[in-house]
Amino acid sequence: MVKVKVEAIGRRIIVLRETPEEVTEGGLIIPREAQRKVEEAVVVTVGEDCKFIKEGDRILIPWGEGTPITIGGQEALVLEEESVQVRFSTK
Repeated sequence: MVKVKVEAIGRRIIVLRETPEEVTEGGLIIPREAQRKVEEAVVVTVGEDCKFIKEGDRILIPWGEGTPITIGGQEALVLEEESVQVRFSTK
């Protein structure tokens, strides 16, 4: 198997979603797609022109935003830096 390095270009970022699926009291699983709200994600790589976001940042993004890709078996999203609504800080 050939290993491929994935890099964001320009003002794009690549993130892994962290919004879990919800389970109702009756045990029904509500998929992320049905929740239709903002999603939490962690940034795995940033393009060279990104000004405000860096690798490792935890962010909020609008539901349904971005282009889905698969990295090492995990679903990731490619987004424009401007799509980020919130960046969490530990300071």
